Amino acid sequence: DLRCLINAKSGKVYGLQPYIQVFSSKIGFIENLSILDLLFMEGPHAMEYLIRQQLEFNF
Repeated sequence: DLRCLINAKSGKVYGLQPYIQVFSSKIGFIENLSILDLLFMEGPHAMEYLIRQQLEFNF
C-alpha cells in the first residue's frame, strides 16, 4: 500500500487572478473551487486564463 507516498494537497498556495463568478458581487472571489467553475464561467477563454496564471507543476 503506497498511498502514504502521495500527498494530494501539496500545500502550495497559488495567487490566482480573479475571474467573474456567479456570486462574486455578494461574497467576492473564491479560489480553488473546481475546473468546472472556471470552464462554465470563462467558457472558451478558460485556456487563456490558465496560461496567464503561469502555474508550475513539478512531477
